[in-house]
Amino acid sequence: TGLANICSPSANGTLPLPMVPGRSFAVALHVLASILSSAEDGCEAPYWQRVQDVLAGADWPPPALSVQRLVEEEALLQNPSDSAGCETGRSVASLWRLVYAETSERADHLAKKFGVGFYDMPWQPLPTWRLFGALATLHEQVRQDSRDAPAAASCQHEEQGAEAEFLSRLQSSSPPHGHGTEAAAAARFLLSADRAQTCPLAIATALWVLAAATAPGTDRAELLTEGEMMAKSWLFEEMPFQKLLATAWPLFQQLAALEMAWLREREAPVAPALARPSESLVAEAAIGRAADPRDPVCRRPEHRNLLAGLEDQRVEAVVVFGRKDRVRILHHYLQRNLRENGGVIDKVYFVVFAAMREDFDYLQQLITEYAPTYAYPAVEGKRLAKIYSVCTDPDTVYIKLDDDIVYLADQTIPDMVRERRRNRCGLVSANVVNHAILSAVHQDIGAVRNFFPEVGNGSDSPNRKPWIRSDDTMAIMAIEKKSQSRCVWACWECAAWMHESFLSRLTDGTECAYDFGWHDFHASGHGSYDGNTFLPLAHTRWSINLIAFKAEDVVEAVPEDLAEDDEKELSVVHPWRLEKKSCAVGSALAAHFSYSRQEDGLMENTALLQRYEQLGRSLLPLPHRIRDEEKKKKKKK
Repeated sequence: TGLANICSPSANGTLPLPMVPGRSFAVALHVLASILSSAEDGCEAPYWQRVQDVLAGADWPPPALSVQRLVEEEALLQNPSDSAGCETGRSVASLWRLVYAETSERADHLAKKFGVGFYDMPWQPLPTWRLFGALATLHEQVRQDSRDAPAAASCQHEEQGAEAEFLSRLQSSSPPHGHGTEAAAAARFLLSADRAQTCPLAIATALWVLAAATAPGTDRAELLTEGEMMAKSWLFEEMPFQKLLATAWPLFQQLAALEMAWLREREAPVAPALARPSESLVAEAAIGRAADPRDPVCRRPEHRNLLAGLEDQRVEAVVVFGRKDRVRILHHYLQRNLRENGGVIDKVYFVVFAAMREDFDYLQQLITEYAPTYAYPAVEGKRLAKIYSVCTDPDTVYIKLDDDIVYLADQTIPDMVRERRRNRCGLVSANVVNHAILSAVHQDIGAVRNFFPEVGNGSDSPNRKPWIRSDDTMAIMAIEKKSQSRCVWACWECAAWMHESFLSRLTDGTECAYDFGWHDFHASGHGSYDGNTFLPLAHTRWSINLIAFKAEDVVEAVPEDLAEDDEKELSVVHPWRLEKKSCAVGSALAAHFSYSRQEDGLMENTALLQRYEQLGRSLLPLPHRIRDEEKKKKKKK
């Protein structure tokens, strides 16, 4: 996270590290100058060893899914010091995050003087981290971004004659190998070039092609140094690094080829020098484990493809507001799901059910800042009924969210919308963790891991440490498949167990173990009458923490019943009247923090809310994270 702050100059001309909460992947590239030739402090830590295995291992280039999992793993580390130091690894990781960012996010960072400190570091291949392999891939991606309006390949003029011929030779051979015809072309070019009139980037490229074809020793070192001097002489632009990423001259590709050559010389396994990101996106996660139904290798869809088929479908979210510390987390996911950020939500309404003055003031500030997308609508009706009074447009799919939804997978909202559009269910639920019905389903399919609180701390004070996993031990209690059960509805220990299990799966990338496919809440019916009273079956009333529906699904609900108990009315009684099913979508993962009876125990005895807050910040769309950080800095001043 925090890529916005890479190499942002301060008032005194220095380039400060990013000021973001928690542990950030981003780091100004200029700090590498002091560490490339010295020991990499902190890189021996287990976390950074895993990062190195993913970003510079045999399965190169790293898939986008693996890069994202590294971000999430760091956000979920129990001890912040576990990822301290290792600025080299942090820099390479930030480059890969930029490679896999949305096009608009990538352009935003490059426009904010990304890499202006790059000229202060030595440009030497770093095979242990594949630094220039990452830069070469980023260069290729930026070139793809600008394919409709390509940047000029030259320094200050169009290439002619020998320059154009040499560039054409390089472009016709991909990836670069630094020997054979390329080396011969580079030598011919250098012999004929008038360096005073030739683009320094062309000279640097030719020198590095020759370096890649030269045996280790003094000659190679001199070619590298001279090429670096020529490339760094190209300083006529205010932000030259941005231009380096757009130029047609394959500078970084040559150094990436040298990193490969050095790996070959060490007889290490290597991967191709450069692969387009689109190729690695479809690769399996680089975690090297065999298929196991309880520990699956999970794939995630590309964020930019989630809108497919929903371009013309209007989607509005209705958030039931009451607590700012919960909405502060949910806000991250709402931003990520907005249409303007590549999601499907067009509008977000906040309906206040009950809130303290401090919470309400926060909401007003949030709506003011993000208007008109965020809004405080006019409502009708009493109590809970007013939530649904804004859902009147027959063509809109509405998403109702409790304010304590603390995790949303990228595909959750789109997949819920798609399911509602199939018209086989009235109300569509997300696949919610800590859910009165679905938690039992999760246990049945083997998704729930067993966790236990640490005991024997010798103190009466609450122990807020993460729980300990023990799959070989019987669970702390039975999960009952019915509404308002002891586990999970009433017991905070059960909620903590559900969250610890889910966060552990997010950490190791096996969260798709929770995916049950499709669940019919009313497969065995809705209930029956006892005299004049309708009695739902024990498992047919279900929690409506996160649901998708259309106006037709709620418009004829009984207002008085909706006001007093919207869950009973919408989850079972009204579907029975309409003869409709309600269902849940397994791919639509979400986490619900607490039921009312769980809340005090969770807040007093765990730090789970803070852990979800940290995870949410790591997933906030970068342009909005930038704005949040800039606001925080101004507030501190």
